[in-house]
Amino acid sequence: MKNKRGISLIILIITIIVVIILASVVILAISKNNPLNSAKEANFKSDVRNFQDDLAIYVGNQILTDYNGTREKITTSENPNVDEIKNYIASFTKKYEGKLGIEEDELVYFPKGVTKEEKKWLEDLGIKAKALKATDESEFNWKSNDPNNSEYGTITSYKGTSVNVVIPERCTEIKLFSFNFNSNIESITLTKNVSFLDGSFIYWGCNSLVRIEVVEDNPYFSSIGGVLFSKDMTKLIRYPQGNKNIEYTIPDNVNTIGNYAFYYCNNLKNIVIPNTVKTIDEQAISSCNGLNVINIPDSVTNIELGMNNGNNFNCENVTEINVSENNKYYSSRDGVLFNKSQNKIIRFPLGKNDNIYEIPSSVNNIAEHAFENCRNIETIIIPNSVNSIGHHSFNQCSNLKNINIPDSVKSIDWKAFQYCKSLIIVNVPNGIESIPMECFSGCSSLETVILPNSLKSIGDYSFENCKNLSNITLPENLKTIGYRTFWQCDNLNKIIIPKSVTKIGYGGLDSSNLIIYCRITEEEKPSGWSSEFTGRTNKINWGYEGE
Repeated sequence: MKNKRGISLIILIITIIVVIILASVVILAISKNNPLNSAKEANFKSDVRNFQDDLAIYVGNQILTDYNGTREKITTSENPNVDEIKNYIASFTKKYEGKLGIEEDELVYFPKGVTKEEKKWLEDLGIKAKALKATDESEFNWKSNDPNNSEYGTITSYKGTSVNVVIPERCTEIKLFSFNFNSNIESITLTKNVSFLDGSFIYWGCNSLVRIEVVEDNPYFSSIGGVLFSKDMTKLIRYPQGNKNIEYTIPDNVNTIGNYAFYYCNNLKNIVIPNTVKTIDEQAISSCNGLNVINIPDSVTNIELGMNNGNNFNCENVTEINVSENNKYYSSRDGVLFNKSQNKIIRFPLGKNDNIYEIPSSVNNIAEHAFENCRNIETIIIPNSVNSIGHHSFNQCSNLKNINIPDSVKSIDWKAFQYCKSLIIVNVPNGIESIPMECFSGCSSLETVILPNSLKSIGDYSFENCKNLSNITLPENLKTIGYRTFWQCDNLNKIIIPKSVTKIGYGGLDSSNLIIYCRITEEEKPSGWSSEFTGRTNKINWGYEGE
């Protein structure tokens, strides 16, 4: 009995293997002789032959009537629409728009507009690809015009008026911001030698740009649907600003959204980030003012916050930044972005309609750019757990009126409160030793600043253009006043310089109505004081002993 069962099992296994083999053979046969594919090919080739015949008839009629021999051969525009081609090919249909054109009386195809199958079928019929004509080199500014210079192939800006720009083959590198306010450009094509650029080569004002194309033999970049990627499709480099689509789904194989990838793409209302993306680079999703919600998947491990004026998620109508609960590096609370442990607040959405926001007590670090451009906020409550405030963290919070910086804060970085135009009073906490450059510059409503005894340095431009500042007392341990620190503080009429100050930068006390009282005599002035530390009209009282 056992032997019979064993034999039956063997027969069953053999039968299954035979069925699988036969099925594979059938599938291969069908795929090679697919009647649907054959019909599709036949219809495509039939249409193209009709186009060729119509074009030949039109050209023949023109030649017959060209009595003076002045006829020019027909060449359509770079991206002809169906109506333009129908002037010469009566049977042409919208289905083939973007695939075919006319060059020198011959039907040609656009490599980026056809599928691999269609390309083969066209070549079977002897149809050639349209020749790519580069935009004249004179329409660009180049870093060097010496062919022996290593920067001979570097484009620094575009100054032409072409609608469709084809980068000359001389070019190997395109510098950041090269295409800026070029509102007429509809397409840019990268030729084979372009090896270096990032998304910032397209900056502001390219609102008509709908396609960024790449020739097939470029080994560094590729393009799908007019969107620019690295050659291996793992990095999305630039989405064209003028693309009219309201939603874009990033391909699954992308692991990096590059610098400025979606910068000023205001038509987009939704960007779908797949669970393959690990890095969101600086300014990758920024100034996309059609977005309302940003969703960050599990896979993201790194969000670049920006070293200078660049920051992510700086989109004025975004009300929520949501993070998948399974993400190991980031989290969100009420639509606000934090690191996973929530001891660092990373980004408050610009469109979030909160006048008052209390930072959670778990936070000890306010990240760079965390509240930048948040114009709805009037009051921010900082808990005693916070010990550092990053650069640009409250920059341009123009309606921020009330902020109490607790003594737990030991460092404030540059431009932290720049252009907070509604701030009236600031109490710098005890323990702070340095006010960095431009920290409170442009705070035009600021009237009173209270500085701690721990303060040793006030940086360049720290209170520049604080036009209403009228009350400030410099602490006795202060050593350094920077370059133009109180420049254009026109309401400041008195300031006392303590004996401890050893350095004052150029124009450090240059304000039109300021009278300066120095605790030292003119003969005791340290060598670290600039010879022009004050303006021409400022009065100086040396050896001042009053209060």
